[in-house]
Amino acid sequence: MVLDPTAAPGTVGKVPRRTILALTLAALGTILAGSLIGLSNKASETMGVTTFHQRLLACLGAQARVAVIEESSETCAREVLLVYADTRTPGEVHAALAELYRTDATFASVCHNISHYAGVLFARRDGAEAADLDSIASEICVTGILHGYLETVGFTLPDDTVVNDYIAACTSLRRELRIGCADAIGHLLYVRDPDLSRSAAKCADFPQTNEQIQCSYGVVMFAGQLLPGAYPDRADLVTLSITEVPAICAQWPVAGAVGQYGCGMGLANLLVFPSGAQREVAILAASGKKLGDDDPQAQRTAATLTRIYDTCLTLRSVPARLGCLNDSARNMSRTHEYQFADYAPACALLPQGYQAACPGEYYSLGPMHDAGIHLQVEAELAAQNALPGN
Repeated sequence: MVLDPTAAPGTVGKVPRRTILALTLAALGTILAGSLIGLSNKASETMGVTTFHQRLLACLGAQARVAVIEESSETCAREVLLVYADTRTPGEVHAALAELYRTDATFASVCHNISHYAGVLFARRDGAEAADLDSIASEICVTGILHGYLETVGFTLPDDTVVNDYIAACTSLRRELRIGCADAIGHLLYVRDPDLSRSAAKCADFPQTNEQIQCSYGVVMFAGQLLPGAYPDRADLVTLSITEVPAICAQWPVAGAVGQYGCGMGLANLLVFPSGAQREVAILAASGKKLGDDDPQAQRTAATLTRIYDTCLTLRSVPARLGCLNDSARNMSRTHEYQFADYAPACALLPQGYQAACPGEYYSLGPMHDAGIHLQVEAELAAQNALPGN
């Protein structure tokens, strides 16, 4: 199966699908075209759910007890998913992913990343409309398929009216899907227009504060995680450097503390994911290994957290710092309800002022945007002089 962006009429966000051009293929061509040539629709049709699961786990099987999943293993899993998804609906693919996502921590740690590509496949195979989001969105794999779907829409450079349709569709989703959709809209906005002052400003069109925050986060996170040269036909899509983020957050176009908090969250994602910390925790959980007081893993985790928190405190505003500190904790303690207690030894090794921001029970109290919790954390950090100038 080769995905040809110029093939077959269709619509993506009410724009002809051919306008996606080769730039989408540039990011996927090596992965999709090179590895899937010769695989027919029949290969998809004859792969049952059991075989699908077995092949996914075979890709990751050797990774069950290492700190970071190898890129080749993730690529293998992605290819298996794309073959399975080729002739199936998004609902069928979500159902097939659900069991592994909820029960296998190693697979869960890569599920979001690989499912992006299924979203690209669906948007390009079937065309995309805002009205389709309800059938595309699912909490499985942290809305990964929806992310890839909306990123693909962004490459069509839709006008404001079309973007507004997608924002409205996001806000009409079930409550538990809206935040993930707002994040994905942030990706769409940056792909559509990499001028941050314009793309992020559109996040203000979401009606809810937490949606505006998550959209801002999505813009910064996507801009910072672009692989340099991934889209050779879009030289304007540049990778945002971590060192640029503090100044950018200070001038974030979404009004006041809301936008700055979301921008700080974006920095947290860029700081955490390059460290491999999220996947490390996922695989420790999968192997049954627990952090102990005498385990050097606790020391390594504490060192990573300290480096991340030190960088968070270079942000100029308290809301941005809190967004960075709190979302570092969220990223370090996710995905899929891993035991917060695993972090206790590492948190205890942190400088005293950072312990309030360490993954712990305050994250189990409710949504990550709970203002009361943020005020509590801010007060504790300020009391420990961890926020200079406050």
